[in-house]
Amino acid sequence: MWPFLCLLPSILAQTANLNGDFSISGSLSCSALSTAALSTAGSLQVAQEVSVQTLQADSVQTDRLVVRTITPPSGVLRIQGDVVIARTGPASFLQIKKWKEVCLDDFQQGESGWSQAGVGSCGDERFLGGFCVLSWAETAKNFTLPQHSSVRITANYHMFDLWRGESGYLQADRQVVWSQSGYSYANGLDICGGPAPDPKFGIAVDVTFTHSARSLELRFGSTLTKSACEASYGVAQVTVYIQ
Repeated sequence: MWPFLCLLPSILAQTANLNGDFSISGSLSCSALSTAALSTAGSLQVAQEVSVQTLQADSVQTDRLVVRTITPPSGVLRIQGDVVIARTGPASFLQIKKWKEVCLDDFQQGESGWSQAGVGSCGDERFLGGFCVLSWAETAKNFTLPQHSSVRITANYHMFDLWRGESGYLQADRQVVWSQSGYSYANGLDICGGPAPDPKFGIAVDVTFTHSARSLELRFGSTLTKSACEASYGVAQVTVYIQ
């Protein structure tokens, strides 16, 4: 079926039920709307419910919106009011919480505030620790946070040289919130550090937890027992978010 195109400045109706696409150049106001795809250059006002597969509009006002894809023409999506996701399955962008970044340590200018000094590099990546710097020793930093109820921590964790199943970890206020083991295989890649193949480079750390205290201590470490010139770890792009 050909899409339904309306080039009138506006439409005023009780209900609109369409089998094809619906495109208007002005504004639309009705009690309920159901269509496969809707595109409008103006505003959309529906008293009860909008049900579409694809929606593109400058503004939408409705009590209930059921849509698979939202494409804001300006590239910016603003939602006022509650967003309720009823279905289960993979998360969509509507399910992602809005986090505020309060600190980023990329170690481009050193390791200010961390208990263990020493910045290594691998290509363009700079990180705290690394070959002959950090092995069994922990490195910690205290952060002072604005008022919040939740914290999100992201980072990249690097494992270099002879790991034999030991684990790297992250603690928040002395509680382990992330850990992962590593193993150096004979046919692995030697990315940086010593001559041994490196278990993993750039492991994504991404954890969230309930937290309201104004202070937060982050502590990275490993269960390695070797010297840092035999096996080591590094930490890059440590970012703290709050909500």
